[in-house]
Amino acid sequence: MIAILGEYDALPGLSQEAGVAEPRPLPGKGYGHGCGHNLLGSAALLAAIAVKDHLAAAGVAGRVRYYGCPAEEGGAAKGFMVRAGAFDDADIAISWHPASFWEVAPPVALANTRADFVFTGRTAHAAAAPHLGRSALDAVELMNVGVNYMREHMPSDARVHYAYLDAGGIAPNDEGRPYEGGAKLTTDAEAEQHKVITEAVHREGGRIAMQILHFGRYAYHQELVAPSPLQAPISPFPPRELTDDVASRAGIRHP
Repeated sequence: MIAILGEYDALPGLSQEAGVAEPRPLPGKGYGHGCGHNLLGSAALLAAIAVKDHLAAAGVAGRVRYYGCPAEEGGAAKGFMVRAGAFDDADIAISWHPASFWEVAPPVALANTRADFVFTGRTAHAAAAPHLGRSALDAVELMNVGVNYMREHMPSDARVHYAYLDAGGIAPNDEGRPYEGGAKLTTDAEAEQHKVITEAVHREGGRIAMQILHFGRYAYHQELVAPSPLQAPISPFPPRELTDDVASRAGIRHP
């Protein structure tokens, strides 16, 4: 059985007006295909039909099957399909990718895994008692430096990439927290803990500009909510749509 893969994706900010050979995005935050991926699904389908017709015309016994493979760009959909047994009876799986030349590429690729690290610091007065604080940012920078030194001793085909998913902010409710255990102000006990900082600043005649941040679809936990059920590209969790009931519990008032 010959499996032909019709891959497709939908990346944020890559919308494109149809039939135009130059960048011309559609209004709004449209989604689209990257690096020629708009051709993957349609050309693979044509290939599957052509192989079927050839087998029939030549009288050769065989079967060709077209697979729609979503989330091609980083979503690992085919991994889930393999575990579900979708390819158990396949003898070969064929895919392709647009390029500026023709070749039969060797099926060599790198495995991909993701790990999330959470760094939590300890606040202190930067002028009066900096030695009592612990910087989460310093810990992040030290880890990145260590990883970069590690590259020297890694195999040449290994890759390490990183990104900051959350650089701070306090959530106004539980659904808006950035991740499990993230900073939030939702209970009297949490408010009392925060008063230790605010009262110390006020005693010295200072003022506080505080960021209250609802993470919405970019939160990294399973209770997240957002204005729509559209999933963020950097979170594995789809949000619940922000209905009037959810908005009321979250303390959000509609105009």
